[in-house]
Parts: sequence; structure tokens; C-alpha cells
Amino acid sequence: MQRVRTLPNLQVFAPAEAAVDRSEDAALVHIAGGPSVACQLVVAAEGRNSPLRAAAGIPVTRFDYPQTGIVCAIKPRTATPGRCAGAFPAIRSICRAADGAKRRCRGGGAPNVSAIVWTERARIAATVLGLDDARFAREIRRRLGDHLGQVRTVGRRWTYPLSAMLAHRYVDSRLALAGDAAHGIHRLAGQG
Repeated sequence: MQRVRTLPNLQVFAPAEAAVDRSEDAALVHIAGGPSVACQLVVAAEGRNSPLRAAAGIPVTRFDYPQTGIVCAIKPRTATPGRCAGAFPAIRSICRAADGAKRRCRGGGAPNVSAIVWTERARIAATVLGLDDARFAREIRRRLGDHLGQVRTVGRRWTYPLSAMLAHRYVDSRLALAGDAAHGIHRLAGQG
């Protein structure tokens, strides 16, 4: 972001809310508390619940998986700096970061913190989320195996329902859908 803010031909209005007027000839973006910007194309890249897609009347087809993604950070006793691994089927992705690593996992910036995305059937996820920190950490270790040793949770846990979504078309007058505004698949497939 520091580099982006130094580019002479680029203006950043973030965070900001905007309203968009589109016609066959042009688009006008009205930034709340800021200017209005005339452009040839507006790119809707604001996620699966895209307001721009909805305003354009572009329908979507949704498919809900009966699964929940549980996201949290843990601190394993055994350090494995800079290593990423997958543990299937219980915990799909684990990313470790150490001091000096370019990629930091969310966990207060502490060294040797692992970010976990755990896919679970929705009804089981509700039970797992109700566990206290010690029991939750033991369940993670049980599912991951003993290669990390004892683990403890760092920070909060959160969840999101896993689903697929496909827009029926990707363009409208002066509008293009991108990313999850256009399509979304199971987030742990890494191609959403």
C-alpha cells in the first residue's frame, strides 16, 4: 500500500463507500465524502454478496455445502519455520511463520504461529466451537497428529459457511465481475 500511494497516476479512496451510475456510454463512481470519477469500466470485486452485481440484476446460482470452515491460529510447541502443510481430511491448511518470514500468519505477529483453516460438517463444527481453549487445542492435535507436539490457541476463532456460487453472466453495461463477485467455490480448493 505504501508503494501504491506513491504512484502519480493512481488515486486511492479506501476505505470508502461509493455509488455507481452506469450507462451504455460511460460509468460514474460517486465516492462518499470525495469526488466523482468518470470511467469506461467498473470492476465489481467486492465478494460473493456483490452489491454491484445485485444492482445490475445479474442472477446467481448457489450451492451450499453442509460444511463450516473453522479458522484460528495456534502456537505449536515444535517450531517449523516457513513450512506450509495440508492435513486431510480434518484440517485442510496450516501455515507456519517464524521471525523474519515474509508471510505472517494472523496471531498477533508472534513467531511460530500457525493459521488453520479446518473444514468440518456444520453440525460437528458447532460442537467443536463450543469447546474451551484447552479442549479445542487437544482436538486440533488429535486431528493433526503429534508432529507439532502440544499446541495452544492464539487469538479468537471464527467460522464461515462453505458454499459455491456462480454468476449467470460476468458482464453488464460498463461492468465486469471479478473474483468472488463472479464465482466462488469451496474456499479450501484455493481457487475461489
